Amino acid sequence: MPPGAVFADPDHPFVPGRPIALDRPEEWLVDHDARSGWLRISSPGNKGKDTLTLIADGIAVGTYAKEIVSVWLHTGP
Repeated sequence: MPPGAVFADPDHPFVPGRPIALDRPEEWLVDHDARSGWLRISSPGNKGKDTLTLIADGIAVGTYAKEIVSVWLHTGP
């Protein structure tokens, strides 16, 4: 997955230390591949349509149609 940046255009300004509520009523799915060490948190219905961008060592974000649809965390080898 290529390194890069993901930019957000929030409805309200971001404030350091203040959480952002996601307007997503559905429960996101969690999958872990012990062999690769990647943990994926993804929105329901995201069947691999997302484009992944590595935003930091061990952290990737998946986007589709200008929305964040998955977050990937590398937990180990």
